[in-house]
Amino acid sequence: MKKYFMLFAAAATVLAVSCNKGNNGATETPDVPPVVTEEEDNTPVPIEFGTKAAEVKAPTTKAAIDNWSNANGEKIYVYGLERTSDVATTYSSVYINNVAADAPNEAVVGLDTRTPINVYDPAATAGTPFYYVDNKYYDFYAYFVDTAASTNPAPNVDNAENPTTITLGVEIDGTQDIMLATTDKASDEGFRTDRSKAVSMSMMYSAKSARRGVVPNLNFYHQLSRFVFNIKAANGTVANGQGDDNKGKVTITGVSMESYKKGTLTIVGAEPGLVPTASTEEAPNIADLVVPAPASGFNLGIDYLTYGEVMVYPTSTDEDPNVYNFTIKMTQVGAAYTEQAPYELPLEIKFAEDETALAGKKYVVNVIVYGLEEVQITVS
Repeated sequence: MKKYFMLFAAAATVLAVSCNKGNNGATETPDVPPVVTEEEDNTPVPIEFGTKAAEVKAPTTKAAIDNWSNANGEKIYVYGLERTSDVATTYSSVYINNVAADAPNEAVVGLDTRTPINVYDPAATAGTPFYYVDNKYYDFYAYFVDTAASTNPAPNVDNAENPTTITLGVEIDGTQDIMLATTDKASDEGFRTDRSKAVSMSMMYSAKSARRGVVPNLNFYHQLSRFVFNIKAANGTVANGQGDDNKGKVTITGVSMESYKKGTLTIVGAEPGLVPTASTEEAPNIADLVVPAPASGFNLGIDYLTYGEVMVYPTSTDEDPNVYNFTIKMTQVGAAYTEQAPYELPLEIKFAEDETALAGKKYVVNVIVYGLEEVQITVS
């Protein structure tokens, strides 16, 4: 089975610093150029971010973001955690605390083309970036949840002074894209602009690494699976019916897919990612998520047409973990089913026994309709 993976890698440009001080911290003057060495350089260095789209492709609906366009004012949220040392992976405090930033205005292609993300300090003058604190080291994380959380999401930080996990509860309806991001230090070291000085992994990310041209780039990964439904009629009778009364004509009135709704997004932690909340009789968490139909309507024809797409949890709701359930609602001229009470045909997408849907993968479901009770399904 051919599988298609979308991810957002990263890169960015380096902006000019706001001021410069010479040795001994004195402000430089045009008459006496300072003598600055690496050890004496205490120039404030802004924290800058970037991202790079893996490819440019306009999304067919609001659901999956194939490229950042910021057309709907999408917001990402960024964390910067201070490490306890240059080598430790534990944290002493939250420096950048869930700060909202505009998604990049345009997607770019090519490993050497970078799109900056502007993350500004909300406690400072508008447009002021965060600055690295000398001799401190940071790791960076980000997430995007669309409307799956409130417009001002408030993740839970287990301990502000020694954070180990940051989580956020989400609830999906099939139209949102959820993404999680962190950085790739090896990749960012490879893209640094100043190749004259060595940069160790333990130095990232800090004022030292920034002065050597290292930019933390946020790599976004989709957390949901994307299913696209293409539907066609098996023949002209199914598509158009027969005679003046169009007897036998089938109309598709709805498509839905079964999925968990609520879950927890671990932004920072030992196992980052999205996990659905277990469903119980007392607290059910399984729903049929509606696949949005085309705004112009859907006319069943003898050629495949895209009905719509839906974003669902990769975890199956079925007893068999490799089975995913969906339903097509139909009416047929001459049958006793109306648009208000359509025929509901339960169907399933079945993966190989040792396979399941995966986060970040796109699955195309082709459906051929022979009648109210007979369809053929192929998935790629």
